Amino acid sequence: MISGKASAVGEVIVARLEHGEDLFESLEKICREQDIRNGVILTGFGSVGRSQLMGASSTAYPELEFYHDRREEGLEILAISGVIADYEVHAHMVLSNQDRAIGGHIEPGCRILTLCELVIAKLDGIQLKRLPDPELKHRVLQVVASA
Repeated sequence: MISGKASAVGEVIVARLEHGEDLFESLEKICREQDIRNGVILTGFGSVGRSQLMGASSTAYPELEFYHDRREEGLEILAISGVIADYEVHAHMVLSNQDRAIGGHIEPGCRILTLCELVIAKLDGIQLKRLPDPELKHRVLQVVASA
């Protein structure tokens, strides 16, 4: 287990994305413009007309297999949450239509349909970074002395 403690929750940023905006790119832009170096996405909801998700599709470890799910349909965003580490966004969301819910890691290509409302909090007193993990062969969250 890797853990660390922030000294405080800093500023809280509220944003509304509009029709046609790319959800992932907009999250990255908000982090740069609002200087959210380390933070958490507390909530997000709205709708998308195109979704692009990715997630684990097997129980193999450490050689994970991933699904890629792209849809061109109106879907409700039920929840968005994530962590911002050294300005890098890692976020997941749950989407639904009238029949089922799906979810996964947010990828570029998710386009807002009507709107998306987000609440993001800065974390003070902690430095986070995504660094390569030799066993998993991808970058994972780490608490570091300085970013």
